[in-house]
Amino acid sequence: MNWTIANGYSLYQERIKVFVAEKNISSTIRFPPSIQKFDVNFNKNVQVYKKFLQLDLPIDSKNLGNGFYIQYQGC
Repeated sequence: MNWTIANGYSLYQERIKVFVAEKNISSTIRFPPSIQKFDVNFNKNVQVYKKFLQLDLPIDSKNLGNGFYIQYQGC
């Protein structure tokens, strides 16, 4: 999965969720190194990606009968 992130925007690592057959498999994703920043909206440090993110998703095609979906949030 690839994201191209517009200049001036970030993608929040903790807001990326992957579901296969309605099961959350997000904990199995190996995230690449991210950037830490203080987010005034959440009033805490968060891990973000800028410009581009590529994830290798641990999805087995045998489990795609019920589909998969991805949730994410950026700012």
